[in-house]
Amino acid sequence: MKTFFKIKSVNKGMALLLDDFCKKKGLDVSSDAEYPLNDHLPFGEWLKRIKQINKQYPQVGIGLDIGALVQPKHIGIVAYMAQSSDTLFDYIEILAQYEKLWFNYIPKKVLIEENHFSISWDKPAYLQVGLYLEETTIVEEIQVSSLFHHLQQLTDSDASIFHCLELAIPKPIDTKKYQQLFNCPIKFNTKQTRIVIPNSLLQTKLKYYDPRLPS
Repeated sequence: MKTFFKIKSVNKGMALLLDDFCKKKGLDVSSDAEYPLNDHLPFGEWLKRIKQINKQYPQVGIGLDIGALVQPKHIGIVAYMAQSSDTLFDYIEILAQYEKLWFNYIPKKVLIEENHFSISWDKPAYLQVGLYLEETTIVEEIQVSSLFHHLQQLTDSDASIFHCLELAIPKPIDTKKYQQLFNCPIKFNTKQTRIVIPNSLLQTKLKYYDPRLPS
């Protein structure tokens, strides 16, 4: 189990994301360290920083608020690759292939069906022994919120792009924050986290496409 927390990692841009949230909320758990764009932080260290933030700012849906601050600098080289993608479909293929450069955690699966496509990932095994329960809830929120806002930025849309959402986290007492953000049916306590997006969006042109870049 210890090996998981050392081998798995996040791009240090995601540590910068936590820093930015701490600065915005006036928390004193942020780091002044300078992170190389594509260097990585062991996942266990990232979880510990999330635990510190949660102790100082124990709010429902805090991961949604952290993810809402996401910018290309937090995602790193994968966000740069979006500039070589003409459509959302092109970028989803890149995201599935290179996602570990951004978020090397639980492998994500992309499934394209007749009317929808989905991005999903399983629960981490360490939850079975009761480790980092609250922190992992925040991690799941950060992932779905970051993807939601990142895809909105790429498609230059203020509309909700999720058809429905399954969250492998305990159902919060108040779900308004989740409903207001994603504006779609949401299920909690699921076996996996799963984002479903309409196929009609796959051919959406991306805002930052640069045809001079290699695909």
